[in-house]
Amino acid sequence: MGEKMHQQVEAKILQILAEETTAFGISDRLFTADGRFSLLASNEEERRIMVRTPLFKRTQQRFRELQF
Repeated sequence: MGEKMHQQVEAKILQILAEETTAFGISDRLFTADGRFSLLASNEEERRIMVRTPLFKRTQQRFRELQF
């Protein structure tokens, strides 16, 4: 994935975080096999790196906040 496309996916993730009001919505739109995060990591090594990024951690935190 090119840098510009990567930035666009990250921008869309941030938009979803700002708009989404349910944990299910975040999970469905970001964490599923068809979700936005799947576009950022195409293999196991990339996924390991991605889950340590501030954006992923922020998304997990927001997901947990909405669960409760």
